[in-house]
Amino acid sequence: MTDNDLNKIKTAFNTLSDIPENEWNEFADMLQLTNVESGNILFKKGNVIDSVVFILNGLFRYYTEKDIEEHTIQFFSDGEFMTDFQSYSINEPTQFTFQALEDSRIIIIKRETIDDFCVKYSSFMFFAKKIAEKTMVEVRNERLKLLYSSAEENYQELMDKRPYLINKVQQKMLASYLGITPQHLSKIRKAHLK
Repeated sequence: MTDNDLNKIKTAFNTLSDIPENEWNEFADMLQLTNVESGNILFKKGNVIDSVVFILNGLFRYYTEKDIEEHTIQFFSDGEFMTDFQSYSINEPTQFTFQALEDSRIIIIKRETIDDFCVKYSSFMFFAKKIAEKTMVEVRNERLKLLYSSAEENYQELMDKRPYLINKVQQKMLASYLGITPQHLSKIRKAHLK
């Protein structure tokens, strides 16, 4: 793992909690760098998720299946933390599958490591609390926005906040995420090109 990799995750941690240098150095020794190829599954529905992932670079989605159809719930990219907090927190099988949409470099932080550091250092306990709160609020707001805004408004917000998804993600996955059909998404995209 390079110094640049460690700086990326350290910066992400420090946006939520000030971690003293000596604590950070001890923690950094426990981090695991992994490469995930495009199309590969990182976490599979039915498994218990025992780690939090930090994406150094790459793109993931998590989705569920209903009546053999995939429903994309969320996308995660560079500089973001990713896990299924319900599975992680209460040790139950996840209802989601996490898939790399491009070759990705990630840092895996095992539950045991996080638990050990939370017991040992209050700064890590504060971080764990803040990341859980932040993630719950973001997911809730995202789902409410998708429910109560029009497809056109949701697409515009996607273009404003995460435009890279438009070119990197298959139209079928984007449509599923937006809660519309690929045909409806195609019409919205054509209207935006005018």
